[in-house]
Amino acid sequence: MFESTMRFFARLIWFSLTQLLGYWTGRAIIQGLSLGSLDVSDYGYHNQKPFKILWRRGEQPIVSYLAAIALGQFLWFGAIFGALVYLSRG
Repeated sequence: MFESTMRFFARLIWFSLTQLLGYWTGRAIIQGLSLGSLDVSDYGYHNQKPFKILWRRGEQPIVSYLAAIALGQFLWFGAIFGALVYLSRG
């Protein structure tokens, strides 16, 4: 029982860290590559159409926070995989 509880909390912490790290990294990448012309919605904010990736608030185009998470996680997992491949060739 204790082991399964600890495994649950380890997965919860891992999930939370990957979500937040992915969000902040993806947000920085999107805003940096668009030179500030795109904004990223706040974490957990859903538009009226929940699966829409891009929408406008007035004149400002806004990207969904889910796209920022996906981009950030892709970057981090790619960097980790690349580092492991590089180190394994030794």
